[in-house]
Amino acid sequence: MGRVAARALASRGAHVIGVARRGSELRWLAQDVSAHDAAELLHRCDLIRKPSQEEIVHRVENVTNELCDHNQHGNLPSARG
Repeated sequence: MGRVAARALASRGAHVIGVARRGSELRWLAQDVSAHDAAELLHRCDLIRKPSQEEIVHRVENVTNELCDHNQHGNLPSARG
């Protein structure tokens, strides 16, 4: 989605999930997002490969369900600004 969009979302408190083939791409995202005190979840993954696609979908589903559960119980701030 891009560095600028990820930074903008993080600055509003959104939980940013980053996926990239190269670790260097994830490092810049971690630096940008953590500067805004937002939780980032970074996954190194080659989305060209079918097993990698399935793995990342599974990981994102798990994280999303966990975040929704925490938010329902009032443990996370709203990402709406």
